[in-house]
Amino acid sequence: MKNEINELPVLPLRNFVMFPGLLTSIQTNDPYIVKLLSEIHKFDGEFITSLMIKEDEYFYQTGCLVHLEEIEIAEQGMSVLTLRGLSKFFIDECTTSEPIIMVKGKCLEDYSKETKKSSLACTELSKLLKRYIFLSHPKPQSMLQAVSFINDPDILTNFCAHYFFKDPYEKQDLLHVLNIDKRLDLICKRMKGMIQEQLKSTNQSHIF
Repeated sequence: MKNEINELPVLPLRNFVMFPGLLTSIQTNDPYIVKLLSEIHKFDGEFITSLMIKEDEYFYQTGCLVHLEEIEIAEQGMSVLTLRGLSKFFIDECTTSEPIIMVKGKCLEDYSKETKKSSLACTELSKLLKRYIFLSHPKPQSMLQAVSFINDPDILTNFCAHYFFKDPYEKQDLLHVLNIDKRLDLICKRMKGMIQEQLKSTNQSHIF
């Protein structure tokens, strides 16, 4: 599918960014979901998720190709979708908006120009993540264990952005970055700042 033009349905999302390589559940009661679910079997359960642009009714061109792993209908018409992120996806054009939004585009590939540098930066990010988790989580064991099993810098940066960055538009900015070396550098700097903030918060709580 990479580098090929594909036509797929889109699920626009507010305040949520999906990343490749991760399994995530989302909850929604948007009536659009019913229309989407009635169509995605034609696409082997695959579709695109994309963050809605702030104060706009359109969505970003860079999204994520996902596969619907499971669906559960909860109370009050709430749908719980379990999605697996497959690849970044660039939307070239919208082809139709009824009954669901269809787009044409292609998958994007992350890349690294300096494998050794990426490996070292990945190790540094892993250490920073573990330190932040230890400082910020009351029961850090399960999250620490999850980080310990991630050796791929691409997956680690996605994991970090998904679980530890709160601002969806900051996450979207990282989704745009295909250069893994650059993404590692950006996230390491961000994590260092978050650790310092957590240390200050901890010190203040001891004072008061």
